Order: sequence, then C-alpha cells, then structure tokens
Amino acid sequence: MTLTWSGWTAYEASESRSPYVAWHESTKPDQAGTKPPQWDPAPGKLSAAEAILAEFPAGNVPMRDSARNPDFWQQVMKAKDSDGRPDLGIWSPSLASQDIPKLPPDAVIVGVIDRGIPLHHARLRYGDETRIVAAWQMDAPWEANAPSNLPMGREVFQKEINETIAAHGADEDAIMQAFGLLDMRDKNGPRSVARRQSHGAAVMDLVSGYAPGAAPENIFVIAVNLPDRETIGLSGTFLDYFTTLALYRIAALADYLWAENSKRWQSEGLSPAEGQGGFPCVVNLSFGKNAGPRNGTGFFQTMVKELRESRPFGAPLSLVIPTGNDNLAQGHAVLDIGADGASDDLGWMVSPEDQSQNFVEIWTDPIEEDAVDKIGIDVALPGQSPTAPAYPTEPQAEPVASPSPKIGIVRTLNMTGEDRPFGALYRRQFPEPDAPGFVRVQFVLAVLPTLNLSEINRTVPSGEWRITLTNKSAKPITASLSVQTDQSPLPTAAQGLRSYFTDPSYSRFDQQGRVRDSYAFPLTDPPTDSDLAHKVSRHGSLNATASAPGTVIVAGHLANSGRPADYSATGPKNGADWQMPTLSCPTEAGTVHIGTITAGSREGYALPAPGTSFASAQATRAIAEELARLARAAQNASELDEFDAVAWAATDAARQDEASATAVPKAKLGSGRMAWPETSRQAGRTAEQVF
Repeated sequence: MTLTWSGWTAYEASESRSPYVAWHESTKPDQAGTKPPQWDPAPGKLSAAEAILAEFPAGNVPMRDSARNPDFWQQVMKAKDSDGRPDLGIWSPSLASQDIPKLPPDAVIVGVIDRGIPLHHARLRYGDETRIVAAWQMDAPWEANAPSNLPMGREVFQKEINETIAAHGADEDAIMQAFGLLDMRDKNGPRSVARRQSHGAAVMDLVSGYAPGAAPENIFVIAVNLPDRETIGLSGTFLDYFTTLALYRIAALADYLWAENSKRWQSEGLSPAEGQGGFPCVVNLSFGKNAGPRNGTGFFQTMVKELRESRPFGAPLSLVIPTGNDNLAQGHAVLDIGADGASDDLGWMVSPEDQSQNFVEIWTDPIEEDAVDKIGIDVALPGQSPTAPAYPTEPQAEPVASPSPKIGIVRTLNMTGEDRPFGALYRRQFPEPDAPGFVRVQFVLAVLPTLNLSEINRTVPSGEWRITLTNKSAKPITASLSVQTDQSPLPTAAQGLRSYFTDPSYSRFDQQGRVRDSYAFPLTDPPTDSDLAHKVSRHGSLNATASAPGTVIVAGHLANSGRPADYSATGPKNGADWQMPTLSCPTEAGTVHIGTITAGSREGYALPAPGTSFASAQATRAIAEELARLARAAQNASELDEFDAVAWAATDAARQDEASATAVPKAKLGSGRMAWPETSRQAGRTAEQVF
C-alpha cells in the first residue's frame, strides 16, 4: 500500500504545545501517569509551574513508574505564588537543623546536570566531607513516605552522603545502590555508573574534582542525575522538561541553603558581602539538541532567562553548555527561496535498519504574518516524485490564552487501514521579539523508524526523502533546516543511525584526504573559510540548546597544536555574539592521545574522554574558581552581581590564546583557546605529533 499525506488539520496546542509531545502521543497514546488538574491562566506572564505544564503536560511525560511521585503536580496546582498562580514553592525541603549542609557566606554553588554522576568519589571531598551538598536522582524510586516535594526520584543531602560512604566503605556498588544510581534488576533501571566510565562521572570530575587537599574551601556542588535516554526521548523529546526542572531545583536549593545558613552566621561572627541575598551559581549542562529556534526564544532558553532575572541580588546564575559534536554530521542546511512561486528542495537521507524515529526542524527567518500561508511544503518519499506543495489555510480557532504560539496545524502520513500515522508534518508560528507583525514559521517533520520496534510495529521506507519549500509571497525567504538529535534505543550503543541532508556540492574531505573542517588549519589571518557548499553547511550546526543570551558556549580544540576539533560544532556565518561559541577548551591532547583525562565512575580509574561535553566542564571549573576568588574578596554584593561569566570567559580565553585575535575564527573557536584548568592530570600527553 502507498503512504500518502493528508490535508492540514488543527492539533490542540493547548494539550501539547510541542510537536514532539504531540507526535509522541500519536505513536504511543497509552501513557501512564496522572494528569494535573486544569487551570485558567490569568492574562499576562505564566508562572514557572504553569509554563512547564503548558509545554509538557505532566501526565504525558514518560518515566519509570517506580520513580514517579503521583501527588506532586496536584500539590503545585494547589500552592499559590504572590500573584495567586500555581507555584513551585513547595520544592523547599524539610530538613532538621543538624542535617542542613553548613556553608560559609562566601560559598559558590556549582550545579552539574548530567547522567551517571557518582556521589562518593574521593576527588569530590574536602577532608572527610563530601563537597556535594545535595543530589537529586530523577530515576531513583520515589519513596511514598518521603517529603512530597519532588516530581520524581529521590534527593540526598551532604550528611546522608557522608554517612552512606562511611557505612559501606569500599563497596562502591552498595553506595550507588543506596543512592538509587544503580539498579540491575530493572532492564530500564539506572546503570551507567556500573561501567568504568560514565558521562556524568567524567563531567563532574572536570567541573569540580580535585586532588586531596587541593579543593578550594568555598566551592560546593549540587548535582542532578537525569533519567536515561529512553525516558528523555531518543530525539530529546522531553529533554527541556527534565533540564528545566533540574535548573530550577539547583537555584531553589541554593536559595534555601542561603536562608538556612544565614540564621547561624551572625552567631558565629560571619557575614556575607553587604547587600548579598544568595549564593552565586554556575551550572554545567553538557547536553543539548541539534534542532531548535537558535534565537533565544525556545522553551528552555526562555525559562533560563526568567530564572536568571529572578535571582537574588549578589547571586548571579551562569549556565555553561557545549557547542556539540555534530559539525560533520551533515545535519544543518539553508535554503534561500525567491519570491512569487519560487521553490527549492533538499535531499534527506534516512538510513535502513534505523530503530529510532527521525525528525527535521525547519525555521524561516522573520516574515510578515500575512505571508505565513503563502509558504508551501512538500515531502516526497523515496522513489516518489514531488507533488504540488500544500499551502495551509489556518483553521478557525480561538487563540490559546497564553504567550505560546497560536494553535498548531498538522499533516499526517497515512496508510489505508492504519489508525495511527507513519509520519507527521507540524506547523507553528512564533512572534518575532521586538518586530511587531513579523513571525518565524516552524515546521517539524517526524517519521517512524525504518526497522520495526515492537511498541510501534510500523516502519517507513529508507532512502532519500525530498523536502521542497515554495514561496508565493512577494518577498524572498530564507529557511534553516536541522536534523534533530538522534540516539540509539540500545542501552550499550554509542550512537544511533542518524539521518542527514544530501548536497552534491558538499565536500567531506580536503585535497589531502583529511576531514574538511569549517576553516582551514593552520589558521590564517583572516581565517580561510572552507565550508562552501550551496545548501548543507557546517556553519549553524551549533547545539540549539545553547542559543540564549548569557550562556557560555564552549567549543573544543587539540591541546598540543591548537587545532580546532573537527567535530566541534560551528556557529552561523552571520550570527549574533550569543549565537557563537564563547571560547574553546581542550577536548583532545593531540591526534594520537585523544580525549581529556578524567575520573571514571569507580575509584582508581582515570580515562580519556573526548567531546565538547568535557570542554564545557573545564570552562565551568574555570568560572567557578573565578567566582570563588571574587566571593572571598567581595565587600559589596554588586561586585558579584555584576559578574558576567560570558565576558569573563571570552576575555580570559583571548588572553591565553597566542594567535592574533583576527586569526581566530569566532564561529568555530569563539574569542580564543583556553588551556587545561588542571594541567597536572594531562602531563605527558601533549607532545607534538606531526602527520
């Protein structure tokens, strides 16, 4: 039977604003969990709780049933903030005074959001005490009798961590089982710490691991262990949900610890900087998605902005994110489409035997709102000829009473006799900030796997699909296309079979047979752009999660030669400063000695870890140490409040880089290359290799 596209119909954005959530519901409709009660948002800005539930209805977010707190969101809906809206204020823990971690007034909080973060490692201690003051394991079993202040999992604090380590001694498995980090009985249970190296262990060590006696006295850690990738979604479907909760939790705990510690400082003769209202925080998030708006207006980016602006005086919050490792993945393309019926197309290669679903996001540059329905789109399956593009007519519907986009519309890819779709094409539009009457149009193309998965039991054909955009408006448009994040469903697989764009003018290798990067190396002054394909581009491959003002974005390079890591993603050719990498940190010692030496998930292991996740971790460490220095010396809270992590990191990297500032390609390396913050662990690995 032939797969055919339906006409455009409305989908209820009020129930699932994200197309990814809507697609998840259409392919796996029987999702466990209790939906929160409905509410009538008042006009104006949504509270954090309302915004999270509007984008990701709690009953639609998958997680292990044993980890879910069924009562959390009902309690949130009953709690009210000062404006009478649902509030996250119930997040404050209820700790006995003797269980509250004791922090000095000049403490700096380092947040680490990752997976597989062990809590017992010796490099995370100061003397006999762990420097982890709190850790939330999202995937751990929720205890029914525990305080109901988390939506899932369990949280442990410094005193319990110390006691558990002391009780179990060298039995690392017992320690991690006690914290809910290791469960070999459940096939989907957390177990990444069972291996010698986990992503979270490596990141945590580079962020805040120190040799015995070397840790600064005023740097403390709040950790959040995210669920596994099956729960998050292989294409990052629910990543923003979990990372937003994690970020708000870190900030809420930092404020709670400030309030509780303030009660004893005066009696002990301690005092913070004048006017200071909270602990400075820097958070490392070595995760992200390959597709998104990339203009700072995405859900996660908006939530970060709101949180940063609500921080107490003298308590800045900085976020550090990697550029991503997809520079060579052929996952980004740009189509320039003329006016008055002009069109352009692009090949999209979907691999055979791919067990994961595939997604493409398409974003237009700002266009006039009345031109939205003049943009047509056609998606032809392998072996089929493109048809006339479909021009949607917006269904008549009342706008949803929130700042989210208007009700969405969708086309589905159907087969006779099947109730559920094989693919879908969603369209939404978003007002352009500071440009009344202009919007950006988003299309999301979603298709099923090409290899049968039992819970879906349907597949689409592999091969080259063809995406065609047509523009009947009077003005040309530019559209950016990105293949969304794609991970393997197999727990032990390193990567999935990711789809990619095809372009005959795209060159993977240079004339010497080496992998072609965005810029030629050695660097010239000015840098030589070697990314010259007509449609598919390395430029613009930057991690979409990182695209928000105020975020430190970290690229990677080889420590011995300064050569940019070819996989380290590149910013756009003509983007704003906050859409470019801020700086670069080492991701490899050299062409032979790959990776950065970092701790394993078990004591005694030291292993190399390549990738921009670990460049991001090093930048977080450098920022935390600078904040710790400032906090010790600050007399007035304004000295802390004015700290700009982006400006400081860019300036420090430029100071360390020996190349001329005009020779460093900003889209690839930011303002410059920073050295390893902790050089002793990398000794002997950076001898020059020539090939």
